[in-house]
Amino acid sequence: YRIRRERELSSLYATARSLTALGELDAVLDSIVHEAHELIGTDFTYLSLIGGNGELMLKASEGTISSAFNQARVPSGTGVGGRVIATGAPAWVSNYLKAGDVPHDRTFDGLVIPEGMVALLGVPLLVGEEVIGVLFAADRTERPFEPDEVALFSAFADHAAIALNNARLYDESRAALKQLQTAYRTIERQVAMM
Repeated sequence: YRIRRERELSSLYATARSLTALGELDAVLDSIVHEAHELIGTDFTYLSLIGGNGELMLKASEGTISSAFNQARVPSGTGVGGRVIATGAPAWVSNYLKAGDVPHDRTFDGLVIPEGMVALLGVPLLVGEEVIGVLFAADRTERPFEPDEVALFSAFADHAAIALNNARLYDESRAALKQLQTAYRTIERQVAMM
C-alpha cells in the first residue's frame, strides 16, 4: 500500500508540474484528461466546464468510445455533476443509471448507454470558492470509489483547476493584445491620412 501511495503522489506532483507549463486552453484541457486518466486508471475520464446557462459541457475526454458522448451537455442541477457543483465536493455512484438519488436527464442517460458508463466519480474544479467545472472518472463496471481514490483525484483536480484558470487568463490576455494591436493599427492609419 505504501509503495503504491508513494507512486501515486509522485505521479500527482509530476503531473501538476507539467500542467503549469502549458499555455493554451485546449492543450491544457487535453493534458488534464490524459493525465487524470493515467493517474486514476478508470476506463475513461472526461472534463466538463460550466456554461453561461449553468449546464455542464464536455470539453475533453480520454478513453471514451462514443463520439456522441463527447458532445454531452448536462442541464444544471442534474447528474453527479449537478451534485458536485451544488456542494463543491466530490460525489460518486457505483451505478449511474440505477442511482435513484441522482436527478437524471434523459438526453444524457441516452448517451450513457452506448458509452457503457456504470460507475462515476466527479470532483470539482475550484478557482477560489467557485466551481468552474467537474472532472469525471468512469468505469464500465459497477464498483465503489475508495476514499483514497477520491482524495487523489480531488488533489489532482485542484492542480488542474489552477492550470485551467491560468490558460483562460492566457487566452484572455492574448485576445486583449490582439484588440490593442488592431486599435493601434487603426489609429496609425488615421494619423497617416491627416
